[in-house]
Amino acid sequence: MMRIMSKIDFKLQPFSVDPHGTGISIEGSVRRDGGTLSLEYRLQGRLDNLSIPPISPQPRRRHELWKGTCFEGFIQPAGSSAYWELNLSPAGHWNLYRFDGYRQGMREEPAIVKTNITVKADVDRIDLHTEVNLGALGIGSGKLAIGLSAVIRALDGHLGYWALTHPDTKPDFHHPRSFVLGL
Repeated sequence: MMRIMSKIDFKLQPFSVDPHGTGISIEGSVRRDGGTLSLEYRLQGRLDNLSIPPISPQPRRRHELWKGTCFEGFIQPAGSSAYWELNLSPAGHWNLYRFDGYRQGMREEPAIVKTNITVKADVDRIDLHTEVNLGALGIGSGKLAIGLSAVIRALDGHLGYWALTHPDTKPDFHHPRSFVLGL
């Protein structure tokens, strides 16, 4: 059996100019090793202006993480209109949603009931890592389209939107043209 292994480094771009002057950057890597997809995010800069939840001693599945600081990964098998949205909080909380098509049929993915997120935080840097079992999602060895993004909440409540690309006049991480990485 052929083993698919690939790794891509990335840097997210802000949707608009940072009004808070945090000078943050969001970089990382996405890696596919057989049936495992690994995501790593690194947030760096003046984090004291951002609303970053403390690391939870008991991370769990939570809804609406995108209303605060949250890293996101979108996974779509080639040739399919269905895709998954993975939400990852710096607190260690997470959720995985399945969509039948562009913003259609959103539901919590029952095949994944737990995920391990490793978070390391410092005054000017947060590193987050997780892995997704693609086999549990029914994803075989075919090519994947990947979209990566982040919502960053400032202390004043302002939300900043970061992604690999912004293909529309408003932030839309679900836009099919935002799934630009192929693994």
